[in-house]
Parts: sequence; structure tokens; C-alpha cells
Amino acid sequence: MNHQGLLNHFLNFEQAREYLGQIPAPTLREWTSRSIITSYRPGKRVFYRVSDLDAFMERHIKRSLDSLTF
Repeated sequence: MNHQGLLNHFLNFEQAREYLGQIPAPTLREWTSRSIITSYRPGKRVFYRVSDLDAFMERHIKRSLDSLTF
């Protein structure tokens, strides 16, 4: 499946960690519990929509780039 087909696709916790660049599990748990990153909980499992992860990364990459001085 190409990236465009993944936009509304959901990832589980481990898949989301991998998608975000192998971030540490405690980091993703904290971001999830503090609603820093959008997640969905049908029951006890947690899922992340690819488009939400992309938006999260876009916001944080922009902030990081804005802080650079050349």
C-alpha cells in the first residue's frame, strides 16, 4: 500500500513507534496519555491514524526548523 493509501489507515502502538522513527515506547505512551498525539482506544488497545501522525510530525518538524539560525 502506498503512502496515500495509508492516510486513513490505523496503526497499532508498535507500528506507530516504527512510523515515528523508532521513538522509545515510554515517550509514545506519555504523548498518548497527555493527548500530545491523537490516538483512538476501542477497548483496551490503542491505535493511531497515519494522517494524525503525519500532522504531528509536520507540527514538530516546523517548530524545530523555525528554531534554527543560519
